[in-house]
Amino acid sequence: MYNEMRSNSSSELVIPFELNPIVGTPNYIFFSIMPSVAVNIPYPKGKKEGERMTPLGIYDIANKKTKLLETDPFSRKVGLINDIDGGLSFWPKYYTSSNEVVDVYQAYEMKEMLSEQYFASHEIKNSQAHHKLKELLKNLDYEDNPVIVIAKLKK
Repeated sequence: MYNEMRSNSSSELVIPFELNPIVGTPNYIFFSIMPSVAVNIPYPKGKKEGERMTPLGIYDIANKKTKLLETDPFSRKVGLINDIDGGLSFWPKYYTSSNEVVDVYQAYEMKEMLSEQYFASHEIKNSQAHHKLKELLKNLDYEDNPVIVIAKLKK
């Protein structure tokens, strides 16, 4: 779903709601909307009315377009659905100067969610990366430290 944000001038962006902390890159702004003020935003597929959600969106700076993200139909997590290795949905928490974005997963969350059923319900474009993810899961313990995920942005 695409929504355009209005601007009063070519240099001013008007956002009609309150935002959580955002991650900015040279081409995109990744943002989330405060649940308490997201009352007029349509629910993504898979979410039920009244279910607490934090809508996530990406603002394309060059095209001045905003896209609100859908919910992963299996895990019901919002984010960039991972079709590379079939892992959990990705949402940038940090941006590096090397054109990379970083997310953090809890080990127990990965162990609980990344099942054969989960993988079967997702597109997997890179079988070698998927195999590496499955090997990581075999060696991952529920109480291990969080897993850092780094994704290189397309140019």
